[in-house]
Amino acid sequence: MNLSKISDFDPEVDDVDTYILRIKHFLRANRVGEDLKVSTLITIFGTKAVSTLIDLFSPDDLDSKTCDEIIEKFKSHYKPAKLTVGERNKFYTRIQQPNETISDYIVVIKHLASNCNFRLFLTDALRDRLISGVADQELRQKLISEELTFQQACEQARKFEEAEKQKFSFGQTSAAVPNVNAMNKTKIKKNQVQRSVSREAQYSCTRSIPELKRKPLIGDKVSLTTYQGEPLDVLGKIKVNVQDQGNMFQLPLVIVKGAKSLAFALIGRNWLEVLKLDWNKIFDINVIAGNRPENDLDIQKLKKKYAKVFSPQIGEIKGKEVNLHLKPNTMPKFCKARPLPYAIRPTLVDKELDVLEKAVIIARVPYSDWATPIVVVRKSSNAI
Repeated sequence: MNLSKISDFDPEVDDVDTYILRIKHFLRANRVGEDLKVSTLITIFGTKAVSTLIDLFSPDDLDSKTCDEIIEKFKSHYKPAKLTVGERNKFYTRIQQPNETISDYIVVIKHLASNCNFRLFLTDALRDRLISGVADQELRQKLISEELTFQQACEQARKFEEAEKQKFSFGQTSAAVPNVNAMNKTKIKKNQVQRSVSREAQYSCTRSIPELKRKPLIGDKVSLTTYQGEPLDVLGKIKVNVQDQGNMFQLPLVIVKGAKSLAFALIGRNWLEVLKLDWNKIFDINVIAGNRPENDLDIQKLKKKYAKVFSPQIGEIKGKEVNLHLKPNTMPKFCKARPLPYAIRPTLVDKELDVLEKAVIIARVPYSDWATPIVVVRKSSNAI
């Protein structure tokens, strides 16, 4: 059986290992004898590759070499040995790209691992890279929670990806997510909103991100409440691609219903686990003092305009009521006052209580079912 000729080798296009594999099978399929293998190789390689081989074997004659020697020289020239450290760095930093399927990602990391010399550790390294590199945070948590082999991790990842695709084919509706919220009446760039959302302890959103267009919502059974215990109407969640410091991640946004036709997008702590924010830099405040007199004038205007904000007195929250929720069948408890030294009671304690009463922080009552004593600590400055 005579098969058609293999195309000339092109180092810019052809993979060396794949090309050598094709040559070996070509020789086997055509039943080429040992005496004709060198001639067949020279015919297959093409003019440029043969010229290079002649120079590599010089001053020896190319015809004097065996088939295996020619293939070995060909491979060492066009695919020199790579440094293991560099190849492993490529392997360990490769993550799933946007729109890259799980199957495609598995093929890529397998190819990268082939140059890493992992030996017996190969399957464990592939499993760890697969779990660490998948873009979907929920899938990563699912894979980490079990002790899996590489094959099992591949199978579960593919099933998860397929299940995510199927969610959109079972009557999932697309909900319009308008501007999530606006802080003040500032001008906003196109497709850019500034939002600040009050939330349950695990979800919040205070950052500038692109406005969400029509996105298909995924059903979510998560139950959220505000800090005051009010339930939130969760519409579902969407998964968005997030780029941070050159890395791409796929993270969930929880969408809740707001007033009128508004909806709010909430970011969870799972975002912070991935983005690794520099909290020291975020909470660092740098004050630049200017030498211009108008700077002091501007500051005085601000203090006058917002006098209550800059007042040394304790402020008051208006329009909100605070409710204390007690456990059922809770019995009131009244604790006696702690004994105080007479020397500090009229001069320090009573004086401080008067200050708190005038500031409407405390109030006198004739009777109470509940009471707890104050703890007076005298400071080195003789204050309490």
